[in-house]
Amino acid sequence: MSLTPADHAELERIARATLREHQRTGTRVPGRPHKPTLLAPATVTARLFVGETLRAEATATGVLYAAAQDAVIAAAGELRDPDLRIELIVVA
Repeated sequence: MSLTPADHAELERIARATLREHQRTGTRVPGRPHKPTLLAPATVTARLFVGETLRAEATATGVLYAAAQDAVIAAAGELRDPDLRIELIVVA
C-alpha cells in the first residue's frame, strides 16, 4: 500500500487524537475517515518516543485507521508523558 504524504499526515492526526482522547476519557474519537485509502486492510506498528528514546511499541491489524488507533492505544499503556512522539509504520 502506498500512502500519500497527505494520507500519512491524516493517519498520524487520527493516532494523536485517539491517544489524547483515550488517555483523557478511556474512549476513542468517534467516527471514521471518508478516504478509501484509510479504510483499506493493513498492519500498523505504533512506536512512541520521548525525545529520541523509544518508550513503547505495538502492532495491530485491521482497517488502516482502526489498526492505527489500536496500535497507539496498546503502545501507550500507562504512558502519560506530554512529549510523546508517535511514529507509524504501515504494511499492506
